Parts: sequence; structure tokens; C-alpha cells
Amino acid sequence: MSNLSKLVGLCLSSNRLSGELVPHLIANWTQLTSLSIGSNNLTGRIPFEISLLTQLHNLYLRNNQLSGRIPSNIGDLKKLSKLDLRKNHLSGLIPSTIGNLSELIVLELSDNYLSGSIPLEVGHLRSLSGVLINFNLLHEPDTLSIFCNVTSLLHLSLAHNKMNGLIPKCLGNTSLIILHLGNNQFHGGIPESLCNACDLQNLSLLGNYMSGVIPKCVGNFSNQLSVLLLDQNNFDGPMHREFCTSSTPFKFLGLSDNSLSGVIPPCLGNLSTTLSLLDLSMNHFHGNIPTEVAIGDVLYELNLDHNEFEGPLPRTLINCTHLKVLDVGNNRLNDSFPHWLDALPHLVVLVLRSNHFHGVIGNPTTRHPFPMLRVFDLSNNHFTGPFPGYYLLHLSGITSNITSDLLVNYSNGNCTYGYECSASLVVKGFEALVERILKLYTSIDLSSNMFNGEIPISIGNLYTLRLLNLSHNRLTGQIPPSIGDLTLLEALDISNNQLTGKIPWQLSNLGFLGVLNLSYNHFSGAIPHSRHLDTFDNNSYLGNTALCGFPLTLECEAKNPPVHSNKEEGEEDSGFFNGFSWQSVTIGYCCAFPFGVCVGYFALRYGKLNWLLRKLIWKRGKGSKTTVPRRHGRRRTN
Repeated sequence: MSNLSKLVGLCLSSNRLSGELVPHLIANWTQLTSLSIGSNNLTGRIPFEISLLTQLHNLYLRNNQLSGRIPSNIGDLKKLSKLDLRKNHLSGLIPSTIGNLSELIVLELSDNYLSGSIPLEVGHLRSLSGVLINFNLLHEPDTLSIFCNVTSLLHLSLAHNKMNGLIPKCLGNTSLIILHLGNNQFHGGIPESLCNACDLQNLSLLGNYMSGVIPKCVGNFSNQLSVLLLDQNNFDGPMHREFCTSSTPFKFLGLSDNSLSGVIPPCLGNLSTTLSLLDLSMNHFHGNIPTEVAIGDVLYELNLDHNEFEGPLPRTLINCTHLKVLDVGNNRLNDSFPHWLDALPHLVVLVLRSNHFHGVIGNPTTRHPFPMLRVFDLSNNHFTGPFPGYYLLHLSGITSNITSDLLVNYSNGNCTYGYECSASLVVKGFEALVERILKLYTSIDLSSNMFNGEIPISIGNLYTLRLLNLSHNRLTGQIPPSIGDLTLLEALDISNNQLTGKIPWQLSNLGFLGVLNLSYNHFSGAIPHSRHLDTFDNNSYLGNTALCGFPLTLECEAKNPPVHSNKEEGEEDSGFFNGFSWQSVTIGYCCAFPFGVCVGYFALRYGKLNWLLRKLIWKRGKGSKTTVPRRHGRRRTN
């Protein structure tokens, strides 16, 4: 124990430690200047005895399962310069005693459950350069103003909280390099004073309620800004030319999900040699996509989904050899299938959905087309001709386990920030923004076109496919049994075609299937049974009048009805009745009924029933010399 009391530095990070921090042990480490026990499985509270380590400069307890409040006596660690408690389960208020840590440089409390506001005392820490309290429950308004006089502050990140109010103008007087306030409840406009923040390089205000016109000065920001993310707000107005004037061009430009309008200025091509991410989706932009946008070769993601763009795809996209995501869905583009894109070596997502693309797709122009493609969406267009089976056969990204990292990185000094590529996809019938799972997602959607021909057997080679939608086309033939090899398939929709034959029993191999739609085709026979397929209801099979079996009400006719060998007492084994069915009885009834009516009529009308019976019996017996004795008694008279 005496040796432990002389420890100066202790690093036990990433050692799978569990249990709680033992207070009496910590109380003996009074000479420690650095304590790092991050990335373990520690539970319980941070003990109050932590305040006895008065020589600490660095305290790293990140990425554990610590809970409870931050000890209020943590302010006794007067020499602390770095406090990292991120990725735990800490709750309650941030103690105001943190304001006593006069030498604190970095305060990292992200990914906890802290509430309330940032104490005013934090704004008195003149050495503070980084405050990162993302992913918490902070909600008090006007908290940001406490940082206006912290001249040393370089990085302020308070994203994913519940903070509201206006962004204070005084932040423009700071030396901030990075300002992340995304996914809060801020409103109002962007103060033009931010343009005076001469060192600002990275500004993220996405996911708020901000509105108004984006200030023209945002385009240059003292010629330093390279990352601008204003997605998911209520900004309106045009995309002005000042976006192109910065001498340090944008690397990431996200303006999606706003109310911006007008045309994209061609001068945006000035950014093509530096721009890695351009997301203008879900706005009201119109006109042609400028060819200048894709002159360079550094673009990773181009997302123009849900706008009003017209004309063809710019052929300059062939220069974007690093392009991973191209989403131009839900526009008014009018072009033939862009065969020339199949040479892009890193393209993972291609979405052309809901445009006016047309014509026959044909065969690829290269030997290995789309070698990394995992999402292929051509739905709701005017494509014609045979089913593009040759293309699908060569989608190596789906036929194998090849994956591509869809994280676009941005480095700023010693910090690296990753931005997840995203795309708007129809997943199991619902349109959704797919982001974090995009690199694992595999989808082929050719629905609502005019493709004809048969579904090729080779479709069974798309082993990692999760969604297949071929509905609303003119496909013929049968479902290939090889479709049962797509064991990861979660959604299958081949409705509204002209497919025939039986539903293959191999569909019972699809254990992950959550959506099945085979309706409005010409399938016949019995629906296959399995524990999983039996969970789908009638809607999966509507419009196939020749189908039978569960879950439909029409039962299938047994081909070999069972013969019961155990007869009840007195029951005769008559061959006459063997093979009789309700159809036979019905035919006999229909034939005999008119004859019976006639006989009854004559009997009642003329009283000749006995005479008629004698005649019939006599004629039947004539030739066998059988005499029928005459009945004695009075004859009825009318």
C-alpha cells in the first residue's frame, strides 16, 4: 500500500476492468498526476475521495458505466487541466465548482444524462480551449452567452441537447475554430457577427428551428470556413454566389431539408477540387445540374434528392472517381440510363428513383460494372426492355461480402471528424433517410417501370441482398427457386406483374423475411407452408385467383383422399359408392329432378300413377318373363 501511495501516473484503460472504484484505494493515490481508467466496465459512482488527488492534471474515466452525479468537490482538483468523463451514465446538474478549476483546458462530458444548464462559473475559466458536452439533456436558454468572454476557447460542441433561444451575436468576438450546436432547439437567424470570427473553420447548426436567409457573408467567413452544415432547419431564399467566393473552399456543404430555392450557381464548380460532400436534398432547387459541380475528383457524396432539377445527369460525374453516394431521386431529370457511371470504382449507392429516365438498360459497358454497388434504385421511371439481369449478376458488392466505409473524414489539427453518408431510400414500403446502416444495407428496387421477360436464375447469387422490389412491371415466367438462396432477404415485393406457376417452396428458407408481396400475378396451386411463411396474411397473395391453401379461405383439393379402413359395425364395403363425391351427387340430382316433376304432375292430374308404375315395371321386366301380380281393391276415381 505504501508503494501505491507514491504512484505518479496510472493508466489502466481498455483492460476489461469491472466493478466499482474503491474509495480507500483512491484516497491513497495522493501523488497521482494522471489517472486513466477509460474504456472499461466500471460501474457505480465516482467516489468523493477523488477530491484528495490534489496533484491530478489529467483525469480520464471515459467510456465506462459510471452513474450518479459528478461529485461537487471535484472543484478541489485545482491543478486539473483535462477532465474527460464522456460516455458514461452520469446524471444531474453540472456542478458549479468546476468553475474553481482555473487551469482547466478541456472539459469533456459528452454522452451522459446531464441536465439543466452549464454553470456560469465555467465562463470564468480563462484557459479553457475545448468544451464538449454533446448528447446530454441540457435545456436552459441563453447558456451560450457565458462563453463570449472566454477568449481562449477554440472548440465549443453542445450538439444533441435540448437547448433553445437565439445564438448570441457576441460569439463572433471569440477565437472559435469549431462551433457545433446541431440537433437542439435554437431559432432565429444566423447572426452576421459570426462572419467576424476570423478563425472559424467548422460550423454545424443542423437540426434546429433556425430560419431566414443565409447571410451572404457565410460564403466567405473571413476565408476560413471549410465545413458548413445547416441541414434540417427552415432557411429560405436562393443559394447566392457568395458561397463560391471563399479562398479556402468548402469541403463539406450540407443545406438539406430547408426551403431554399432557385438554381445552383455554376460558380459552385470553383469548389469541385475540394468539395467532398454536397447535400442539397429536400429543397426547391430547379434548373439543370451544373456540369461544373463535378469537374473535380474529390467528391464523395452528391445528394440532390427531392428537388425540381431537370435535364440530364452531367457527364462530368465520370470524373468523380471517389464518388460513393449519388442520390438524385425525386426530381424531373430526363435522360437514358447512365451506363458511363458503371466505371466508377467506389460507387456504393445509386438512386435514380422517381424521375423521367427512360429507354432500355442493355448490357454494361465495362467487364466489371459497379464493382462496389450495394444500393441500386431505378424505381418509378420509364425504363423498358428486358429485365437487366446481366447488370445484377455482376454487382460484386451484393454477390459477396464486400463492404465500403461510408464515413467521410475531415481533419482539423489533432481532431478528426467523421460524417456519415446518407441517402433517402424506400425501406419495407416506407421512405426513410438511411444513414448509419448504409454501409451494411443492400437493396435492389426496379419497381414501377416497364421491364419485361423472366427473372433470371442468377438472382440467387445476390447472397447479401436485404431488399428486392420488382413490383409493377411486366415480368413473366415463374419465380426462380434460386430466390430461396437469398437467406438475408428482409423484404420481397414482386406484385403486379404477369408471373405464373407455383410459388416455390424454397421461399420457406427466407427466415428474415418481414415483408412479402406476391399479389396480382397469375400464380396457381398451393401456397407453401412453413413456420415463417404462415405468418403472412391474405394481403400477400391478393389477385391470384388460382392459389389455394392457408392463409386463403379456399382450401386445396386433395389429390389422393384418404381411405378409411376402419368401418363401423354394419357398414358395407360397396364398390358402387367408392369414388362418389359431391360433384357426382349434384350431377345426378340435376338430371333426375325434371323427370320427377313430370311424374308428379301426371299423377296428380290424371290419377294414373299406379298405371304408369305398372307400365314401367312391366317394360323393364319384359323379356325376362316376369309377371307382376295385379293389386286387388278399389281404384280411386276423380
